[in-house]
Formats: sequence, structure tokens, C-alpha cells
Amino acid sequence: MSWNQSIFIGHCAVEGLATAGGIQGCPADALLDILWHHGIEHVFKWVDNIVIFCTPHCSLISHSNSHSYEFDLSLVFQITDPLGIPWHLIEKKGQDFGVMVKYIGFLWDLVYCKVPLLDKKCIKLLSKLDSFLSAPSSLVSRCEFLLSMVH
Repeated sequence: MSWNQSIFIGHCAVEGLATAGGIQGCPADALLDILWHHGIEHVFKWVDNIVIFCTPHCSLISHSNSHSYEFDLSLVFQITDPLGIPWHLIEKKGQDFGVMVKYIGFLWDLVYCKVPLLDKKCIKLLSKLDSFLSAPSSLVSRCEFLLSMVH
């Protein structure tokens, strides 16, 4: 929200509050705009999950098998650090650029065009299914089943 020549980010929301829609996505949208402004165009988000693709720079002069890139992760941090963007640590949940990308619970294999579930997400879903199937109730509506998968 912009007010009195300052920008305020709403960080508290009561569930169901009409004005809280997009509380995570709006700052992420702003981040995409900032990165695009700096020439980092292949940035995508799902709510507050960001993925940046670093593609080889095309050159008509180069005939070698090596690739050059217009930016790297240090440039991304150089742009976002002054803004206080709370990135996950590379060692913990982040990752450097590569041909396999962990994003929204999937492992995106860009070479072989495969998208399997990450083990952690697979185990989580199997656990939910197991607890759902072992529930004493034998009849469940589709809506109840879908809700059980979300929580």
C-alpha cells in the first residue's frame, strides 16, 4: 500500500479478511517487476515461491560449445539485498542455477523434460492418503476428500 509517499506492506491478516487477498503474491509480483526491470526476464512465481531461469546468451560470433550468461545468482542478490528480500539460504532451501530445479514440490528436469514429485512431497501426500483411507468413516464426499488433501 502506498500512503504519504511511503510504501507499507501488510504482514498481518485475519483469515477471511477481504483486503488480505494476495498478501504473499503482491510483494512477489513487485519483485518480478524489479527483476524484469534489471533484464532478468525468465522469472516465475506461484504465490510466494519464485523460480528464476538463467538461459544462455545468444551470440552469432561464438562458435564454441561453451555458453555465456547475462547474469548469475550474485547479480540477483546484488539487486535484491538492498530491498531486504528474505531469500532462503542456498544450503537450506535455495539453489544455484542448474538443469534440475526444485520448485513447488517438484523436480523440474530441463534436459529430459520430466517433472517428478520430490520425495518429501510424495511422502507427505502418501501419509495424508494413508490417514484418510484408515479413517473410520467409510463414506466421504469429493469435497471432504479434496479438503483433506489440502490441509
